[in-house]
Amino acid sequence: MTTGAADIVRAGVEAAIAKLKSEGFPSDPVSVHRLFMKALEEKLDAVIAELVTPSGNAGPLKEKIAESLEKALGKKVLLEEKADPSLLGGAIVRYGDVRLDMSVQGALSTLAL
Repeated sequence: MTTGAADIVRAGVEAAIAKLKSEGFPSDPVSVHRLFMKALEEKLDAVIAELVTPSGNAGPLKEKIAESLEKALGKKVLLEEKADPSLLGGAIVRYGDVRLDMSVQGALSTLAL
């Protein structure tokens, strides 16, 4: 039987959850996810961000968005693209607890207020 990368990561997650529980720290999935993401960002010395567009493909704008974020944050930005067909246009960027809404819906909801 061959051990794959996913098996190693699963074992690490299980060990981390067990240790968090034994030390009395929150070990719910959301808390563990945040801790892993923070540790990964520290290890990479980068910010992991999500770029959501209607198609999931921002084309050349992806690089421009990454460059703008890198300038603002002073760190390398790794963008993961995701699709949300319900967006009429534009994009949403999420990283950490920050959400930048540059979508058509976001602009329309701002006007409605």
